[in-house]
Amino acid sequence: ILLLLSIFICLFDAQNNMYVGTDKGLDKVQMQSSRLQHFGYASGFVGIETNWNAAFADKDGTLWFGTINGLAHYNPKKNLDAGTKPILQIKNIKINYEDIYAQKKYAKYIGPNWLINELPISYANNKLSFEFKAIDYNSGSNSKYQWQLIGLDDNWTPKSTANTATYQNLPHGKYTFKVKAINEENVDSNIYTMNFSIVAPWYKQLQFKILLGLLALFLLWLVYKLRIQFIKNKARKVQQQLLLEKELLELEQKSLRLQMNPHFIFNALNSIQGMVGNGQANDAKYYLAKFGKLMRQVLENSREQNITLQQEIEMVENYIKMEQLNTPKPFTYTLQIEQNVEINFIRIPPLLLQPFVENAIKHGLNPLHDRPGELLIICTEDNNNLKLIIKDNGVGRNAKQIAEAKTHQSVATQITERRLQLMNNKKNNVVIIDLVDEDKNALGTEVIIQLEIK
Repeated sequence: ILLLLSIFICLFDAQNNMYVGTDKGLDKVQMQSSRLQHFGYASGFVGIETNWNAAFADKDGTLWFGTINGLAHYNPKKNLDAGTKPILQIKNIKINYEDIYAQKKYAKYIGPNWLINELPISYANNKLSFEFKAIDYNSGSNSKYQWQLIGLDDNWTPKSTANTATYQNLPHGKYTFKVKAINEENVDSNIYTMNFSIVAPWYKQLQFKILLGLLALFLLWLVYKLRIQFIKNKARKVQQQLLLEKELLELEQKSLRLQMNPHFIFNALNSIQGMVGNGQANDAKYYLAKFGKLMRQVLENSREQNITLQQEIEMVENYIKMEQLNTPKPFTYTLQIEQNVEINFIRIPPLLLQPFVENAIKHGLNPLHDRPGELLIICTEDNNNLKLIIKDNGVGRNAKQIAEAKTHQSVATQITERRLQLMNNKKNNVVIIDLVDEDKNALGTEVIIQLEIK
């Protein structure tokens, strides 16, 4: 290397070390170890370029060298040991482009001589810069540096003259920054260490994860409770439905038993037998056929959940004819069906009209003395609602003849009202109106049954 330079000075000291002055500075060649040491501007050698033959060694061993900017001297006896460590200094640490000392929130974490431990830094904006400098009296400013960020780097960085290390957008976690200086003799300085952590965002912190876990457990528990409640409610509804169906079945059976009243059957057959005894064979055959058909209709319809309105009307007409036969006082009946009522398609519960017709005949028309008995049955339809009206001109519910039974209502009508209430979930399916004149005299009773057409 020396051969490529312009050599102006060549001088030996007492230890037989050779000093060579060039236009680039001064070089010391240790002859025994073949070690080369350069003195330049960074080593305090002024002028850099030496003058021709401007070198002298005095009696105490001090060496003098002439340069273009003056005289420089060097005493080999006072030279530092080659193995002396360089001194590493931290010049500054910046967080988010601002000196750490200028940020009050970090003051409590900073000790003397840049001693910093467990420094927490926000995840949102975490740019860090470390500035450092080495002092070495043998090689001056020719030291190099290596650093490592444990938690991110697996190894030390290559040696570099750069004296700044910068990191940004670090993932959350704990880190340890290490830096050291290496002089020209390849001697390492002490390692500077700084521990810090990047705080996780709130949604990645342990507290949030625990809270999220608790919330998930609560939701699972809530879903479990709601599911159990749903199953219980469903079971309760099924049980209620079964009880409802059971009650409805019992009511239908009671209604059937009431329509198959032995007293009514006995009276009908007794009347037919009387016709036979009086020589009214044709009339007896007619009413016997009506009676047989009525019994068959009652039995057949009772097995169905719904029957057509036509079937119900036919059965009621047969019943009225048998009552006309059994009743000692004659009465007439009229059946009015509006044209828009499709009696062959509208379906209603079986055994529906008969209890109210029976009640009208027995309690309204039979006690009547001052006028002929009249029974009117009307079928109308409005807004998908079927209205059935049973109207009589009897003595009314408050007549003297039935005063003793004032608090009693026909069991059959009670059963029918309950059936309608269970099937339609309404309390006012049946309305009973007392018909009176201006003087409050009874003119009869009107029963209105309302059903939703299905």
